[in-house]
Amino acid sequence: MKVEDFAYKVAVRTMELLGELHHYKIPDELRKEVTTRLLQEVDSLLKST
Repeated sequence: MKVEDFAYKVAVRTMELLGELHHYKIPDELRKEVTTRLLQEVDSLLKST
């Protein structure tokens, strides 16, 4: 599995958990924005660890 795929799955699951555990509704547009930004930043996030 590629790192980008893993990062995407983590982001999506995090948003799902927010909905399940805290009844937090995340609009689809915000979901797309968050996953897009995360995928853009994955390389810099890996370098900072």
